Amino acid sequence: MPILQSLVKNTLARTCTELINRFGSAIFWIFIARQLGASTLGSLAFGMSLFSFFLTVSTLGLGAVVIREVARDRRKAGVYFGHTLLLGTATALVMSATMILVALIVRPDHETIVAAVILAIAIVPAAWFYWSKSLLSAAENMSHVAVARFGENFFKVTVGVTLLFAGAGLLHLALVIAASKLVSAVIAFVLARCVARPDFHLDRKIVAHLRRMTPSFSMIALFNSLFWAAPVVILTHLGGEAQAGLFSAAYKLVDMVITFAHAYGQALFPIASRTARQNAEAFKTLFLKSIKYVLILTLAVAAGVSVMASEIVAFVYGGGMMQAAAVLRILVWMVAPFSIVPILAFSLLSHNRQDRDLLGNIAAAVTVILLGVLTTPAYGAVGMALSVVVATLVFWGVEFVSIQREVFSFSIGEQAWRPALGAVLLAALLMLFKEANMFLGVAVAGSSYILFLMFSRTITKSEWQMVKQLKSAQ
Repeated sequence: MPILQSLVKNTLARTCTELINRFGSAIFWIFIARQLGASTLGSLAFGMSLFSFFLTVSTLGLGAVVIREVARDRRKAGVYFGHTLLLGTATALVMSATMILVALIVRPDHETIVAAVILAIAIVPAAWFYWSKSLLSAAENMSHVAVARFGENFFKVTVGVTLLFAGAGLLHLALVIAASKLVSAVIAFVLARCVARPDFHLDRKIVAHLRRMTPSFSMIALFNSLFWAAPVVILTHLGGEAQAGLFSAAYKLVDMVITFAHAYGQALFPIASRTARQNAEAFKTLFLKSIKYVLILTLAVAAGVSVMASEIVAFVYGGGMMQAAAVLRILVWMVAPFSIVPILAFSLLSHNRQDRDLLGNIAAAVTVILLGVLTTPAYGAVGMALSVVVATLVFWGVEFVSIQREVFSFSIGEQAWRPALGAVLLAALLMLFKEANMFLGVAVAGSSYILFLMFSRTITKSEWQMVKQLKSAQ
């Protein structure tokens, strides 16, 4: 499949479905916040943070190896699928037990611990989904991943909201989330078997290769998980479930844009893996344009949400969660630097420079933990939001320098200054019009931003020539 067609097809398939899923999931979390309050939301966020951390650790980060190697040689698909399923099941069982132990050590309230235990059990089916997703991603078939994720979220939202209105509490909702992981695992595995049947006969060369890759990739997974999981765990331990709930309420709104960044990065990775060796110039062009296009989206979102934070929180969560507005106003600024991180990271992995990506993950995790511990006692969720934004900037900075030194030199200013200027215009118009009519302000600001992009030639004629070049590169 041509590069451009594959990239657009897989990004849109994953992003559109994920946005639908995230919208449905947002409804699920909004109802929890409205019906059960910030403390219950914080308890579930604590359990999900641990779940995400130990699930990622259980994979040893080897999903990236599967995608890279199978993208380069499809004949290896069945062997890698079978080997990683065996390894992944064993490590998932160990991490499930470890998560339960950690929940007992942190010692939140009793119901929070029980909810964490329920979610820990779901690590095993979630791991099977992960390995099936890795194979489908390597085959550049993200639409099938989207189908599995849609099944998971449809089950979670329909069953969860129904039970919530029937009087369900924290533990019932934890059971629903755990069951939804089994739904996606079954769907993804069935679809992955259509790409390649898992070969469970051990191959010494494959085992040796996975063993060589495990140290660096497992450390990437570990520190990346710490970066995402540490904020809620620290908040729960030092600030309580309510502060964790406020942070999570803001993060659920930011998460939709983060989803796009992840989807684009995952669609880009298999393409980058094969293009980096075959056509270095097309790879660099794709890399630079990718940065500009994600900045066009994320800078506008960050500016707009920051200005409209109070109105958004009041509209989505109601007056009882207005403290989350200050958190959202700060936290949303992580989306612009983070949107570039997957592009940088997967470019490094495509050039076998996972050691540099590991450095970025370590720097980000250490930063968010240190700043979070320092700021949470005094500033709660607001301090943690600022810590996450700073850590994201550190993450971006390390990956940026690594690309410059290890892959090729480039300037980000050319890609960023026009979208940044347009975002300033958008924010100013929102501030001017929002008091009169919020929806009119959004319409005027959004239309003006699009017109600015058109008349400032942010998308140039030469980029249409780039489209032709990408179509010809195989």
